[in-house]
Amino acid sequence: GGLCKSKSVQAGCSGPVEWQQAERFCASLAYKGAPMRVCTTEELSGNVCCENGCAADAVSVWTSDECITTVEEAARLVGGRISLENYFNPHRRLEYRAYGHFMHMPKSGGTALSAVLRRILCELNGRGDDLDCCTPGSCDYTHRPCRCLTGCNDHVPNLKPLRKMHRDGKTHLSFTMLRNPIFRALSAFYYRCHNPNEDCYRVREDFCQYAQRPACKRRNFTDYDFQGYLGLQEYGNIFTRMLGAEEFPYHQQVVTEEHYQQARAVLHFFSFAGLQEAYRTTVLGIHYVSGTQPLMEDFKKMRANKKGINAAKAEIGEKERYVEILKNKTSQLYLKAKATHHYDLALYEDARRLFCQRVEKMVEAAGPSFWRPDLVEGAEAEYGALCNIDRADS
Repeated sequence: GGLCKSKSVQAGCSGPVEWQQAERFCASLAYKGAPMRVCTTEELSGNVCCENGCAADAVSVWTSDECITTVEEAARLVGGRISLENYFNPHRRLEYRAYGHFMHMPKSGGTALSAVLRRILCELNGRGDDLDCCTPGSCDYTHRPCRCLTGCNDHVPNLKPLRKMHRDGKTHLSFTMLRNPIFRALSAFYYRCHNPNEDCYRVREDFCQYAQRPACKRRNFTDYDFQGYLGLQEYGNIFTRMLGAEEFPYHQQVVTEEHYQQARAVLHFFSFAGLQEAYRTTVLGIHYVSGTQPLMEDFKKMRANKKGINAAKAEIGEKERYVEILKNKTSQLYLKAKATHHYDLALYEDARRLFCQRVEKMVEAAGPSFWRPDLVEGAEAEYGALCNIDRADS
């Protein structure tokens, strides 16, 4: 008995627990008088518990199912889409020839890039039917996982695989992609879960939780506009927080100079750190580092369709007006954004210079063919727009 439900259930976060503790935690809750329980795998696959706070979309969670012990039972659950002995083998990682690590920065083009990385890992590991990276598309927990690409599905700043891959001597590919922090913040404000008007991650209890959005007006929650959003340190300096403090991007952790210096060092751990403003060059650089050949489809940008409550404001032109104001670096709005994101702005400049240096060396080694004009137009021009300022300074 009991219910598997998250919408409209108000409770705190359990934190890391053993299975028995999870069972007791759920049993202590109730929905309209009915007791709650741990969900089944099938129920979770239907996304019943997604985007309901506590950052649980980004971590492993318990289910009420018994452990799968036979291939036949596994086949019933996943419909025989792949070689099940390999898919459910807990030691499956040992069979891969190449591993990847992806630090997915929120609202920085990571959804599109994850599709490219999945295809690269599929190719490097032999394109077998048993490889879950070989289904086309971006990372998705349920439908398009990629077990040899850590960090593929979430924004959790797990740097342990990155360090381990450097130590164990295996083929490793580690990537991230940054974006101008101020315009990234503007994009995040109009996107579901990434702002305090529909907080999916329980950043602060006084923010409107996404699951309780309809009740927020009745309970007098603050409805933040973009200028108010810029004053919230929990949503500022997210690159520095992830790379330097190893914390979830939206968090009450105060970012310091020490975190910034650590983040600068971590940038050099990656095989290649790209920039969203030079997406085509980033894709070419990743293929160069991976030793693989790009396809035309790799240059198509995509995004998850998660318009939030603030999207209606964007549709009446509010977002475009903010874009124009933020282009003026003497405007009060820009100066406020700069104050909130000052460590990220410095880190982005570090990443830009590193990106330009790395690409310059790639072009020197590969020659003009690096730009692949047969597949994509404008890559060299976008690189020049970002990096020629360094040449003008020298």
